[in-house]
Amino acid sequence: MLNHLRHTANGHQKLAKLQGDIFHQECIRSLDLAGFEIADEHVRLVDVGIELDCVTNNKHGIAMPWEFKGSWQGDRPGLIRTDTLKKAIANGYLLTRSTHAIHMTPLLVMTTHFPEEGAGLAMLRAVASSVVLAFVDSRDSRQLRMLYEATEQKLIAYSQRSPEYPR
Repeated sequence: MLNHLRHTANGHQKLAKLQGDIFHQECIRSLDLAGFEIADEHVRLVDVGIELDCVTNNKHGIAMPWEFKGSWQGDRPGLIRTDTLKKAIANGYLLTRSTHAIHMTPLLVMTTHFPEEGAGLAMLRAVASSVVLAFVDSRDSRQLRMLYEATEQKLIAYSQRSPEYPR
């Protein structure tokens, strides 16, 4: 079936949706294994026109909004595609404009792949932590566990760091 889907435009879109659905479930499982309470999935913020893939609560009850950007097929998976990265950053900004933002941390973006050079890497390094708190590798259980354990003070300190990308 996957082979057939790769060879048509409509099939390409179906394959992308299928990969997105699979990655969404993997992210939910990773968050659950790290200890997060999954508060809600596919959360629409109609006041700013975006949908969050998930909202979790960490150990201290801090609400954390997530966007999932991952894939395994194609030449530019995950955040390597600059249009995918731009959408995540734009959604992070729009979240800051939502009336719901006062109840959550800035956006967290979970991905399979990070850009290693060029415009994508420049974007990762330029985005303010008030817009995207962190870009998280979907396989980085240590970072997920740190976010799960984090107090408000630790998250504030975390947001003031100078991140090194790619991880």
